[in-house]
Amino acid sequence: MTIALLAIVASGAPAAEVGSAGDADRMPHFGRSASRHPLVRLRDYLNSPAAATQPGWKRALVEIALNRKPRYARITSYCPRCGGSGTRWGSRTRAGICAADPSYWGPGSVVWIGPPINQTFTVEDTGGAVKGENHFDVCVGTSHAACRNIGVRRNVEYVVLYKAAPRSRWGRRPSGYKPPLAFDAPLFMPRVPEGR
Repeated sequence: MTIALLAIVASGAPAAEVGSAGDADRMPHFGRSASRHPLVRLRDYLNSPAAATQPGWKRALVEIALNRKPRYARITSYCPRCGGSGTRWGSRTRAGICAADPSYWGPGSVVWIGPPINQTFTVEDTGGAVKGENHFDVCVGTSHAACRNIGVRRNVEYVVLYKAAPRSRWGRRPSGYKPPLAFDAPLFMPRVPEGR
């Protein structure tokens, strides 16, 4: 007990972050305080009455993703004016979708991209200049000015909500598509209790 207390004091963690045994259920597996995870604000919004129109799958994926470590990516943007009106998955270009490297991301993958964008995106497109696992080309809707405003951003925080298996043939987007909510998804990482 004394050693654990000394470790907490030596770490410089504020007393509010130490918490009680009940807080252990909300702590992500990688040691970051749950209150500082970038998805906490999105989870709180999705659980509020203001988000009644949001799809239920988004709420479930965010809850699972609170256990995932944020990553950093290069973000570029496009709109129908500079990127075309259709996607590789056969859907129309619109806000809320992004292009990614098909060697790493399958159609229907879902990522949350942090500031300055702060939005959830579904991977529905690819691009010749979009290379690597950590590069996304986000569609900002029909506003070319917003597209130019984002430009190229580096080291933008993102969290994988669902990652579909990469494949070379994408086919057409299924009508009413929503990502699966299986807990055995490739990126689901269950917490391991301490001391085991």
